[in-house]
Amino acid sequence: MHRFQITPELGRSDRFDLPDDEARHAANVLRLEPGDVVELLDGAGGILDARVDAVGRRQVAVCVMNRRRMPPLVPELWLLAALTKGKAWDATVQKATELGVSVIAPMQCERSVVRVDPAEAEAKMESWMRTAMESAKQCGTSWLPRILKPGPVPSVLAAVGAAEAAFVAALSGETRGVRGWAGEIRAALGRQPATIAVAIGPEGDFVPSELEALKEAGYRAITLGPLVLRADTAAIASLAVLRHEFA
Repeated sequence: MHRFQITPELGRSDRFDLPDDEARHAANVLRLEPGDVVELLDGAGGILDARVDAVGRRQVAVCVMNRRRMPPLVPELWLLAALTKGKAWDATVQKATELGVSVIAPMQCERSVVRVDPAEAEAKMESWMRTAMESAKQCGTSWLPRILKPGPVPSVLAAVGAAEAAFVAALSGETRGVRGWAGEIRAALGRQPATIAVAIGPEGDFVPSELEALKEAGYRAITLGPLVLRADTAAIASLAVLRHEFA
């Protein structure tokens, strides 16, 4: 079944037009016809089964037949990741969405190669959200991540807030595997953590002052194994490990 992204506000109506981009794709690429049944994802847990009522060159009207809710994944995963170049960052957003992250917080670290001009930040965030939306449609999740404005480590930590469990993947210093921390965290809380954050640095790792800021914010140093991973690989590997260890 074909899936389309809508907003929660749009999904409250029983009959409405698909957003412009989705309508053009439905009409001109997929060539849907009246009577076709589609699935609509509102990005906030809502899944709507709908019927196509009318199709124009740039307009597709749908009628809602049924509404369902997808429960959010537990625990929530928050990814704080140093920005990487073009396609590598897009892949990080894509795969993180598939792994069910709730927050993606891009960091501009001292050793980051990529820099986002503040004047271009909003446009960049919109582009990243489009990538997340396409990924959500592909994997069938009705929960879109919240993508924060890029910034240095201290400002990103302030924007994200405190998670019940937080980790930083580090290449040096004293580290432990996630499994080594998991039992200790569960014992301290008396349950599974509801929110888990993980910070991934740039190629070459965080500088000492950034690591210190993370540790002061409660981020525990973890290792992802004996091999040195690319930043984008480390981001996805850490999310997969955390999703497994805290399932």
